[in-house]
Amino acid sequence: MNKKDLVRGRGIEKIIFNLEFDGEDFFFRLYDRFSPALFGLIVSRVNNAGAAEIVLKRVFLQAWHRRKLYNPKQESLFTWLYKITENACLDYQSN
Repeated sequence: MNKKDLVRGRGIEKIIFNLEFDGEDFFFRLYDRFSPALFGLIVSRVNNAGAAEIVLKRVFLQAWHRRKLYNPKQESLFTWLYKITENACLDYQSN
């Protein structure tokens, strides 16, 4: 699977499969695929690029720890990450 496949949406099922089986390499691909969009969202919420980088790291750390809870039948991978991101932003703003 190459980067073009991920950009076009191909290979997401493979990422999901490997997340379920602790595929760290695929988790890095997940980061490469979704971090730009999530970073933009975070910057718009926290209004600080440096803080946004910290929040983004927290998002992917939480996603890694919660990877077994992701259910592709309930929501898309981006929606799942978006929810984690929204909560991370709220946590940041409340502190």
